[in-house]
Amino acid sequence: MKKSLKKTTLTAIFALSALAASADDWYLSESVLQGTETWDWSNGENWGQSSSTAKPSADTNLWIIGETNGKNKSTLSSGFTANELKFTNSGNMDINWASYDSGSGNANITLNKLTFDNTGSLNSTYIKLSTTKTRETGETTVDKDGKTVNITKTVNQTLTINGDINVIAGTEAAQTIDMYSNGGKYAFHVKGDLNITNKKATDNFIWTGETVIDGVINMKSADAEKSGAKLQLQLWNQTIGGLSDCGEKNVHVISTQWGGGVTFKNKTNQTWSGTIVNKKMELRYAGTAMQRLEVVSGEFDNVRISNGRLELAMSSSAVNGNFSISGGVFDNDGEINFVDASFGGGKVNFDNAADKINVLGTAMKNASGNLEIDFNGLVIEADKVYEIISAALVDSSFKSDASDIIGSGYDSDKFLLNFAWAGTTLTATFTSTVPEPATVAAILGAIALAFAAYRRRK
Repeated sequence: MKKSLKKTTLTAIFALSALAASADDWYLSESVLQGTETWDWSNGENWGQSSSTAKPSADTNLWIIGETNGKNKSTLSSGFTANELKFTNSGNMDINWASYDSGSGNANITLNKLTFDNTGSLNSTYIKLSTTKTRETGETTVDKDGKTVNITKTVNQTLTINGDINVIAGTEAAQTIDMYSNGGKYAFHVKGDLNITNKKATDNFIWTGETVIDGVINMKSADAEKSGAKLQLQLWNQTIGGLSDCGEKNVHVISTQWGGGVTFKNKTNQTWSGTIVNKKMELRYAGTAMQRLEVVSGEFDNVRISNGRLELAMSSSAVNGNFSISGGVFDNDGEINFVDASFGGGKVNFDNAADKINVLGTAMKNASGNLEIDFNGLVIEADKVYEIISAALVDSSFKSDASDIIGSGYDSDKFLLNFAWAGTTLTATFTSTVPEPATVAAILGAIALAFAAYRRRK
């Protein structure tokens, strides 16, 4: 009997624990979801709580489930926080954090996890999270026309995600997620990964404004045909910790609208394969690991490398903007084209005879040191002339005798390396330090003859 009582008591405790855990799950009320008035996320009644003063906390999971009437608008107050915010099959929501902290003048929102899960059949889903560039200070002034106007101040607004952002679409659903910022130093800061699982033909995840993603952008198909995922960058300045295709080759799409830059700061090796469409983006690489980009179609505005290892495999017909390297390693697969090129610190890896950097304009050296060419991985053929860099014009910053070019990554006991400028093309030639068999035979023959003559003289 006691055993049975103990078991029953434990069951009750576990049941109560489960109820306590679920108490942190708040659901947006149906009336709010279908309402037309702007609602406040900090009002507990909107989330089914008994009091308007109840506010979500870092332990609260917020669920928004179901389709809206297409006119749903809301405001996030500064200092708002929650554990996970999850949209499930939700459509047409316009969310704005226009409020601000009167002390700092900023509007900061913090979540531990953000999920957009549109796995149903709902189409034309559109969720927009946006910020306001300025706020009114409550003070007034008189303008040049003698009118009294409100004084405004720029607001630094940040949405911080301490973990991951997950964007999930089903095979029948289409959605657009628009993370839009009108200002602020960091419009969005994601400390985890951005995981995008969707179809490139119908789905869009759009970043606009200054964005920092500490983790990796993982792109993956939502369908069995692996049609690819799509990411749209409305470029200002964006920093990411890497880009991955999750092993799916040649299917993903990154589209750009403005000519801003993306800085890669990889801490882990990543590979991405796909297409870049619309306007070119500037690629800056400053990671400590390797990023490989296999671009089936598309071009970069500029490519800048200061650290880590950047590998580019691109269509030979693509013409990128300017190239510069001040540190790290650059490795291109096959021929790659740039407008102008500036070589400083760091090194260029030449691991295949087909590799070549074509500079349609001027090639120059932007540092007083040597340019290093790394031949690690190259299967060397003695006496073959390898073309490494070809330019329309070679700046006088390079020495005409190529004495400021050095090589590494080859067996110097077997080969002598010579760099030379053949017109405006930098070439490398390896000479074997090990004599050919015929040469060895001739040398031995000469020694034998000399020894025989010496014996005759004796």
